[in-house]
Amino acid sequence: MHAQIFAHFGERHSRFESNLNSLVRVACDILYAAEFVNPQETSVSNAAPTAHRDSAAASDWLKIQDALNLVGQHLEKPTRLVLIGSSVGMWYGQPGRMTEDVDIWSPRSEVDYADIKQACEKAGIHFDPRGYDVPRDGLYLQIVTPGVVHVGQWKDEARMFKSGKLEVVHPPAENIIASKLVRAAAHDIDDIVFLMTRLQIGLNQVRAAVETLPEVPRETAQENMVFLEIREELLGDVNEFVERKKPKAARGARP
Repeated sequence: MHAQIFAHFGERHSRFESNLNSLVRVACDILYAAEFVNPQETSVSNAAPTAHRDSAAASDWLKIQDALNLVGQHLEKPTRLVLIGSSVGMWYGQPGRMTEDVDIWSPRSEVDYADIKQACEKAGIHFDPRGYDVPRDGLYLQIVTPGVVHVGQWKDEARMFKSGKLEVVHPPAENIIASKLVRAAAHDIDDIVFLMTRLQIGLNQVRAAVETLPEVPRETAQENMVFLEIREELLGDVNEFVERKKPKAARGARP
């Protein structure tokens, strides 16, 4: 089955060989899902193969949440952090994803910098290192401003948790996906695929979020939408393959 799907994939999408790593991520996601297909019962869909948080993923996220809980206990003023980046996928149980940096989207966060800096120091967490000061020995909070990173516009955030004077939220998942489409490196594709399957995010939702990006990153993200379109097409290819493999119903005996 895998060989046939890959052959079909290669024939139809060879023009994208310049970004092979990202394409392989898309193809492998579909093949992973195909492992769980019973041709007699179902087909591959956008549902995540596992809809729960596995123990390893939960442990990785809890390290971040425990650290933020400590920060919340040391804050003197109400603080609202808008998380972006890979930590959002980890919150939803993305397996095999680890990060030392917790990205905070500055334009929508409500932060007193002196207060959160002292809270991080008391909690033993690095706060907003720059350049060569980025630590290699533990978790750190990174304040992100528009420039290299763009997340677009949205109305409401999703609440994650609250601790002491700290509230932690994240933008709509489609905005996280739009942000990652600007770069579309292999690990970004991993994050995108997880969020789309775990939270049932459709292509139209992503397109709408991409439209809210500034012009230059918007054009890049729109070009990289091809990865998600290929993914949707591959899902259809796998389902078609599975449908052909379903056993034919036995004909009843003639009276």
